[in-house]
Amino acid sequence: MFLGGEKPPVPWGPSGKQGALAGFKSAISCLRDLSKALSRSQVLLKSPGRGFMISTVLDGASVALPNELLQWYTRQPSNKLSLTKAHGDRLHLDYVLPGAVLSDPDMEKQVIKVLTRHTKGFLPQAHQELEVVSQNAPYDSVEWNSLCVFPEMVRLLTSAASRMLVGVPLCRNQEYTRLASSYTTWSLPAALFIKLFPRMLRPVVGSIVRYGIVWFLQGRLLSMLHPLMNQRLQQKPRQGHQKEHELGETFPTWWIEEAEKLTNKSNFLDPHVMAQLIIQLNFAGIHTTTLTATNTVFDLLKYPQATELIDKLRKEIESVTSDMSGQNWDWDRLAQLKLLDSIIRESMRINPGDEASLQRMVVQDIETPHGLVLKAGTKTWIPSFLANQDAAHYERANVFDPYRFYNKQEASTLTTENFLTFGYGGQVS
Repeated sequence: MFLGGEKPPVPWGPSGKQGALAGFKSAISCLRDLSKALSRSQVLLKSPGRGFMISTVLDGASVALPNELLQWYTRQPSNKLSLTKAHGDRLHLDYVLPGAVLSDPDMEKQVIKVLTRHTKGFLPQAHQELEVVSQNAPYDSVEWNSLCVFPEMVRLLTSAASRMLVGVPLCRNQEYTRLASSYTTWSLPAALFIKLFPRMLRPVVGSIVRYGIVWFLQGRLLSMLHPLMNQRLQQKPRQGHQKEHELGETFPTWWIEEAEKLTNKSNFLDPHVMAQLIIQLNFAGIHTTTLTATNTVFDLLKYPQATELIDKLRKEIESVTSDMSGQNWDWDRLAQLKLLDSIIRESMRINPGDEASLQRMVVQDIETPHGLVLKAGTKTWIPSFLANQDAAHYERANVFDPYRFYNKQEASTLTTENFLTFGYGGQVS
């Protein structure tokens, strides 16, 4: 079904066997403990086909390939191995993100271009927004409080992301941030819910889910975003007379500025398309960042010498910020927080956002360097979990060590062949 050619099909993990029964056992093993199932399947990456099949609730049946194929794998063009199609199938974007404009390759390239070019200078504004939202926290900042970490991280990071995506005052509109965070929180469970049904019933179930999302969440978000998009389009810079900072250091301004340089720009400057794009960027950015921040807090608190570590972390932050005198953060100052960066990077290594990262959908039949023929429609991936906890590369690989990256010149967002939390290569997943 998934593999063709003269080479033998890869076995099911973790049993190493083939057939329907092995596939059913694979699904049960992954449902119980995906990380353990992947660890037990690791030996199969050295089998003749150099891969194994595994079945999960979110992805269904898919083929895992060894990390040694990473360079070849990530260099394949999107018309052969597609990240966009893999995510569309995995998350049921037609239902969960109706009108998903990022499925357009040209739109996706433009988003990457805009964010790469403009977000570096946004750090001071993000700092300002985090200070504002922290001051408005619904708890006492002096006395001890009981705190549920994940919802609080969603609240903080939704506000920071909204400052970039829509700016003031909408980013401080409680109704807007509540809808934006709800959309992010409910989209993945909605995709999982659709996956629970047989494939033939998914269009019906997906339509019901889409109606609920559009009616209760997306429609209300769009009603708040459309006026802002129209306003920014009317205020767009003309012939250099109006500087960007006068319109606000936000995504709509950046987007319009870059779209004006395009030959065919009408679709890129459609206010509805721009509003849809902001909803999708909100979903993509908040979800992964919130998980990273939450896991970092938990790893920090459960560390055996947590009290000592937190004290060192506070001293580092106080040392770096002692001469700020009301100034905002900048990248040079942020780079001095080596212990904080090491803690975040180590937490990301131990808790990758997705054990099955680097997902791709095979668009055209393709043969791997090991001679494995993957047919069109096959879902593939490279297990980041195994790369991130490779004992050959990391000492005590399964132990959280907050000092592991302390003296290494690697920022927490840098991906390598043994650190795949944010993906790798041109189609970053």
